[in-house]
Amino acid sequence: MLESIQYFSMLVFLGFIPSLIWLSYYLYKDGHNEPKKVLMQVFFLGALSTLWALFFEAVFLRLLRDFGIECKDCDGAIPDFLSSADFKILSTVSFLIFFGLAFIEEFTKYLIVKARIIKEKTFDEPVDAMIYLVVGALGFAAAENIGYIITSDPSDILNVLYFRFFTATFLHAMASAIVGYFLALSIIHKKNHFLFISFGLVVATISHAMFNILVSLLEDSSLAILYLMVLLIFLFHFVSYLFERIKKIHYHMRSQDQ
Repeated sequence: MLESIQYFSMLVFLGFIPSLIWLSYYLYKDGHNEPKKVLMQVFFLGALSTLWALFFEAVFLRLLRDFGIECKDCDGAIPDFLSSADFKILSTVSFLIFFGLAFIEEFTKYLIVKARIIKEKTFDEPVDAMIYLVVGALGFAAAENIGYIITSDPSDILNVLYFRFFTATFLHAMASAIVGYFLALSIIHKKNHFLFISFGLVVATISHAMFNILVSLLEDSSLAILYLMVLLIFLFHFVSYLFERIKKIHYHMRSQDQ
């Protein structure tokens, strides 16, 4: 019994490692210290938000089944369309489900983090929107990682962690950073909040869905890993650009007010 508890505790600890490494990187990138108490709360709220996401995803899939819509391609058996020019091989239903599930996760992460930090006194700069959403997303990814390694073969745990460190954990942070950027814009401009957030969620959802589709194709296509790497590298540079851009926009508008 004690050995089982120790083994489970070790798995939970390992599940947090990829998120904590990326968290350290982005807090360093932020350049000024956010309150550790608030960061921890946002991180664990992000982790808990996986429960909401799982619930709404189950409801979404149940509704599709009730309407007689099944996704035969969504269990890793999507046709190898990347080796040909015919993208129509991937069914419309597959695309809709991938995008629907991605939207649920992105919206859940955004909603629970915003509810916690929007009235926080330390939420005093627009770039904080990106930082806190990244923190919440890394909490979400940590919970996912724990779920994956608990259900993995013990011999595959390190491989799973290594893969998810560079892929899913990173993707969650990048997608939420994009939403955070548009939340920051809505705060700076103090108008069109719904349009800014909607656009941010659309961009994040597209990025997340394309990631999920490429991951599902890894076993069927040698080109999928290449496209996956291109997507993740692009997102890294794109989000880095957004971090710098929001800082410049805020500095420029603050200079005009003085």
